[in-house]
Amino acid sequence: MRCIFCKAPSSGSSSREHIIPESLGNKSHVLPRGWVCDRCNNYLARKVEDPFLNSFYGRHARFEMGIPNKENRVPPITGLHAQSKSAVKVWTEESGLHIGPTRKEDGDRLFRSLLTQKSGTLYLPISDLPPPDYVTARFIGKVAMEIMAHRCLDVEGWNQEIVDKPQLDELRNYVRLGRPGFVWPVHIRRIYPNPLSIALRRTQARLSIALSRAVRVQSTDGTGP
Repeated sequence: MRCIFCKAPSSGSSSREHIIPESLGNKSHVLPRGWVCDRCNNYLARKVEDPFLNSFYGRHARFEMGIPNKENRVPPITGLHAQSKSAVKVWTEESGLHIGPTRKEDGDRLFRSLLTQKSGTLYLPISDLPPPDYVTARFIGKVAMEIMAHRCLDVEGWNQEIVDKPQLDELRNYVRLGRPGFVWPVHIRRIYPNPLSIALRRTQARLSIALSRAVRVQSTDGTGP
């Protein structure tokens, strides 16, 4: 058994490789131990997956779909409270939608507005498609290599076939080593509509909410989670 990325012997590796990161909701689509060595597993998580998950698209898509990370927390996003002209952090918990000021100095203005007005307008940016940039291309290349390996799990000799196939070296090296300045061509299209995105588009990204009823403001330190 050898790693499909670095080609090093990997029979002693202990890590299972999630084809789609757990932070995007994947629990079952994984490669068994050995297909990706421990070293590459760690590298891919830090250098390929994390930049994509923490990009504008990654954070907003996870918020819109309510996908928690490994700590069971949905990442917050930043919006604008129109009445107080304050940038706010927006996050979700079991009790509902929460907002708080992104800057402590904006807290008083935001809270006064919430306490004196029965309703307000909250503007939230929406994610559409990930940009076809370097971060996205490496992430998709990583997923593509692993999906191919996953389809060959039960085929005898295919670990060696994938590892030794020179036609795959350019992609595996792009994913594992990087190539700054070069964006691997990718094609991206949406298959399933995002209900929240549709709703926000129809209202031109404006959510009119009864803040006194639907939103609890956390004012502990003014920063949210």
